Amino acid sequence: MGKVFRILVSAAVILSFTGCSDNDEPGGESTYIPVDGVSDIVHGNMVYVMDFANDDEKLVEVNTQGEVDVEIPDDSPLAFTRIKEDDKNFIRVSNRLPVDRNIVMVPVKVAPKGCPSEARNIIIVAKNMQAAERGNAGRASGNAMLSVYSESLGKGTVCFNEVGNTTESVILYDRLSELGEKYVSVNTTANVEKMFEINEATSSSMMESYGVNVGVNFKKAAKANFLLQEKWIDKYSVSGSFTFGIGETFKESHDYEYYMNIYTVRKAEVKILMDKFRKSNNNPLPDSLFLALVNPDYIRQIVTPKDATAFNAEEFLNRWGTDVITQAQFGGRCLYIYGRKENVYEHSLAVDASAEMTGSRPSGSGEGWVFIYTSKNSPYIKGSFDVSYKNSSYNSASKAVSYYDCVGGNMNDNDAAKWIDGFNDSSQSDKWSVIGYRLSSDVPSKDENDPDWSLTQIEDIGLNVVNIYDTMLGDRKTPKDSAAIKRVTGVLTHLSNERVKYMEKHSRASVAKSPIVVADFIMRDGKNGHKKGEPSSFIDKDVRTGEYRIYYPLMANKFSPYDVGYAVETTQNDYYPAILDNVDHYWYYSLDHSSECDGIVDIKFVDDTPDYYYRRGDDALPGGCSGQKNYVCLKFGDSETPDSEKIKAIGLYKRDDKSGTFDPNRIFASTGGSELRRAHTQREYDKWHEWWNSGASYVKTQWNEGGFSPKLKIWPCYSTKPLDESVDIRDVCHPLKWGE
Repeated sequence: MGKVFRILVSAAVILSFTGCSDNDEPGGESTYIPVDGVSDIVHGNMVYVMDFANDDEKLVEVNTQGEVDVEIPDDSPLAFTRIKEDDKNFIRVSNRLPVDRNIVMVPVKVAPKGCPSEARNIIIVAKNMQAAERGNAGRASGNAMLSVYSESLGKGTVCFNEVGNTTESVILYDRLSELGEKYVSVNTTANVEKMFEINEATSSSMMESYGVNVGVNFKKAAKANFLLQEKWIDKYSVSGSFTFGIGETFKESHDYEYYMNIYTVRKAEVKILMDKFRKSNNNPLPDSLFLALVNPDYIRQIVTPKDATAFNAEEFLNRWGTDVITQAQFGGRCLYIYGRKENVYEHSLAVDASAEMTGSRPSGSGEGWVFIYTSKNSPYIKGSFDVSYKNSSYNSASKAVSYYDCVGGNMNDNDAAKWIDGFNDSSQSDKWSVIGYRLSSDVPSKDENDPDWSLTQIEDIGLNVVNIYDTMLGDRKTPKDSAAIKRVTGVLTHLSNERVKYMEKHSRASVAKSPIVVADFIMRDGKNGHKKGEPSSFIDKDVRTGEYRIYYPLMANKFSPYDVGYAVETTQNDYYPAILDNVDHYWYYSLDHSSECDGIVDIKFVDDTPDYYYRRGDDALPGGCSGQKNYVCLKFGDSETPDSEKIKAIGLYKRDDKSGTFDPNRIFASTGGSELRRAHTQREYDKWHEWWNSGASYVKTQWNEGGFSPKLKIWPCYSTKPLDESVDIRDVCHPLKWGE
């Protein structure tokens, strides 16, 4: 193309147009007066894309009321004449000669009469030039390459919204597909199933993993920098995370944990060979055919602003998107996410996720997703088990959320196996969807400074246009052309920077994990004879907010006189005389994150409830005995209570009337996260002892107080110090069940 171009321009025809005459005869010298007073003679344009499928002529507006000189190749198949409409001057472009190709590119130099220093070159890209093509521009609609691929390839997309979302066509795929595999690589032999899982993740880390999986790594995003037409890429890390169109269901707070499963069936991979259009050391002459493939509206919007300040980047990004889909995987994808508030559950997150999937999406007749996950050896999802615990109260107390989305294929009756098998039916290929942008051949760079990005940034399309324009003109560039190149490059630099700001604007900032605190503490009577099954966790409403909470029994540690490793029960002989042991006392606690509750600031075992305290549970009398009728009385915090004042752990303490100093070895049971584990190591004991011994205190109010002499008198103790950083509350040591 370049060689032919040089031959064509070696002999040129120069025409003079006057803004007032009806013919092409020169009308004398004139002074260049821009109509808008700002732009150059062609209003800043570089490329005009003209489709002659349905019209025989097109117009190019010139920015003057005076005469213009037009220089064109002498064997140009296009004819140029002057026309004036509504007090505006135009160059009329028409098809004058038959050609043997469908796309013709003609360089045209336009200058105000007598002002060669104001000359500008434009590239006229004429499409549908062959007679057989004209009137049949839509004939490719039945092409196989235009089926599901045309719905996505070449279109703009917002990188942080739903995978496969599209805006407008930036690259016109119908024209591209006509050019065949020289410009589009299509692999329809892929038939790969893949399962990706992540467990116990925060919302931000989960969605970051999702982005990496589909080909947009926001921690290694691409940020372009321009110096004229030279470009280099820096890694850019977006500070927040995105939901990919899933919605606001998932909280950014690190107080929540999530399980995610992405199951994909990859059937095809399609890629526009963008390297052919990019200028580089390996490709100094990018293919000029790209100018015929880019949406003319896109080109017009980036080349016409007088400078970067006149370019509305946000409006542009809203219309075209942040990136262009130039490659994609097609097939089907099932995305399942389950989340809950982090706490001291008896069931793991993955077990909850399994129960939720089993209960909410049972397979009508075939094999459901739980079967598929387990058959693929998921280390998290479990098969058949009792899911009755997973009721509405449990979901409310755990703040459970779930998300399920299946795209591509034909899902019926939650029959996952049938859905997967359906992709082997070629007649259903029209049901394939975009499932990701990263191709199987793409290997992420191990260099932390290299971007990990499978989309084409929206400004890259403009840079390709500028570089091809520059390459086609070569030495024929005028000073005004160079100024235009510099101006448009400035617009693209501005767009690149604003694209990053646009992403940041729509990202969600992570919320740091708040401290674990004791939300409630209760003593409840149980049936006498605790080895018959009691106690167990239960769900009840919060005394202040009415929200559901899960309560767990305290575990007796090695300093307890009875039932070490099981639930502590305080009506046995060392606590009360045997004659009074006709009811069982069980102790329960509920934990929460400080951001989710007001917490507790004090605890007493007293009969008369002090002001601003609440009685929690049953009284201390085992039944019928005389004595002080004490209760657990709690003083709750409020929305203004600082975390430093909220109680992080409560223990049952053996009363000590002698030493007067706090001794952790007198704690025989304590709330989750502060418990002394069963079969603990020396290191675990030392850490437990050190934590309780620094800042904890007891409260001199006795639980089992009255007209008898218990051997073990119980005080409450507590600490407002944050739990040890090494403590994972998901691994709390719950009491054994009888028989275990």
